[in-house]
Amino acid sequence: MVLNDFALCHQCDQIVMGTRGLGALSGALLGSVSHQVLEKTSLPVTLIKYLNPCSLHPKLNTTR
Repeated sequence: MVLNDFALCHQCDQIVMGTRGLGALSGALLGSVSHQVLEKTSLPVTLIKYLNPCSLHPKLNTTR
């Protein structure tokens, strides 16, 4: 895996990456990159869940 090889080659201490949090079913169907990284690397991995800033305030929420 390219990301793991890069991190090890550059002597990284940790991998930090974002996730959209699609859930187990969608992740299984689409192939979750973050899941693959978690399984393949020996480094600690921190996942940051994407949060749409517009969902935080009712006046900014355009999805309704």
